[in-house]
Amino acid sequence: MDSIKRTAYIINSNFSFYEKIFSNIGLNESFKFLASPTCINDIICSNHSDINIFNGRFHIAAYLQYTDFYPQNREDGKHNIPGFAKVRTKEEFEKYGTIEKAFECNRIPFKKIKKAYINNIGEINYSSKSHYHNCFQTPYLRLRKLRIAADIVKFRESDEFSLINVYGLTKDQSYSSIPLFVGKKLKLNVIYDKLKNKVVIGGKIVNIHHRLKVNLYPFGLLGISISYSITSNSFIDSKDLIAIQKIIARDNIIIYKKKHFNNYNLFLKYIKTQFETSVFSIVNTKESQDLGNVTTINFSNPNKNFPTNKEIVGILDVNSDYEFYSNSYMESYNSKFGKYENDFTIFKNNKLLYVFDEKWNYSRAKTLFNWAFSDVFFSIYVNRKLLKIFSLKTQALLSKTDSLSNEDVNFIESVNIFLSNFDQYKKLPRPLRMLFYRLNEELNFDYKKEVLQLQESLKTYQAKSQNDHFIDYFTINPNFMGLGVDFKKIIKKIKL
Repeated sequence: MDSIKRTAYIINSNFSFYEKIFSNIGLNESFKFLASPTCINDIICSNHSDINIFNGRFHIAAYLQYTDFYPQNREDGKHNIPGFAKVRTKEEFEKYGTIEKAFECNRIPFKKIKKAYINNIGEINYSSKSHYHNCFQTPYLRLRKLRIAADIVKFRESDEFSLINVYGLTKDQSYSSIPLFVGKKLKLNVIYDKLKNKVVIGGKIVNIHHRLKVNLYPFGLLGISISYSITSNSFIDSKDLIAIQKIIARDNIIIYKKKHFNNYNLFLKYIKTQFETSVFSIVNTKESQDLGNVTTINFSNPNKNFPTNKEIVGILDVNSDYEFYSNSYMESYNSKFGKYENDFTIFKNNKLLYVFDEKWNYSRAKTLFNWAFSDVFFSIYVNRKLLKIFSLKTQALLSKTDSLSNEDVNFIESVNIFLSNFDQYKKLPRPLRMLFYRLNEELNFDYKKEVLQLQESLKTYQAKSQNDHFIDYFTINPNFMGLGVDFKKIIKKIKL
């Protein structure tokens, strides 16, 4: 038996959209920070993240040492603070002053927020892992985490420079595609045919390590992911992975925090219920819109036994008879991406499978790439559905005979801001950027054309209300997604 472990990963994610968060309606007090234009900034500055804001290296990365807050030991035109990079604790930091004073001197806007907690899952926090690190060209460096977080903290409406290299960070952070993590090190166990975290395929025993990942995107998107890390001392071939997918899809017993769930759907319902009762002041029975499941599969260590295109499509189809696929069928799924010759991926329906060339010898980069690649796929899949939802909702507003409610008005304003921040993919590392554009083609989702069409048709209606304030509205191109939406009719329904 081969002593080298062969591993594959499956990430299965379910997404839900919460219009009340999107429109900032009915949130519990501890979650109202989500509507702040600096909400991610506020989380980091409140020390609810994996970045220690008392870390001297963090302040150096943010260039805070150039402000008047620190002692002015000028040397070669810089403020050199001997030993400051070694500061790690609040007590050590206080000899220079308070953290609030440091941010104030650098004109960093933030609101000190309390911990936001989801029952039975954990605290809402920011993680530097939520970014797509450029680990594909250079070794992964811990200092890069500090620099990325420093860019976010330096967020200012007028500061374009601090935003330019941070993927997903929009001018209004409440509409950012940077996810907030819920909880830490969330684990679960699964019973497969009476075996805990193990499956048997023929004479081969396969171990599966499960991880739960719950993400909240500030604009109201909830992502619940279960990753399956599949390991065996025997080589895991394509037919094994097809069999494993079938076993995973069954009604298996899921164990989470000593609670037992008879199937995957019951477990998802539990997580969503815990989320809703924590976030909303009043919970309705139909609080969210289900955007469906998305799956990515990755052979992390295929060595020289790369699967053929037929095998890969067979894995996506969960069909062991892939040898009989026709050439014309296979030609429609031929795809490559990336840094090395044998890096490639194939997409089918709501599944994506990708394979690394054997030249990838940096395991940390592979792990980051695995999640980053999956996140790009999820983002495209979800945003395509969200634009459809937004269009359908506007059509529903047209059918109303009475005036628009405050919630409707908030929704219109939120869609306007969301669209203006939609194009966030230009700074992705090359493999991820290639995947993004190729998947747009596969999904017949010309996001550039659609967003430009929307933006060109944006019209601002400014009317003075009784309270002497201005509200911005817009019109959507009637041809967008074939829905025939005309916001001019909506404006007539609004009481100003």
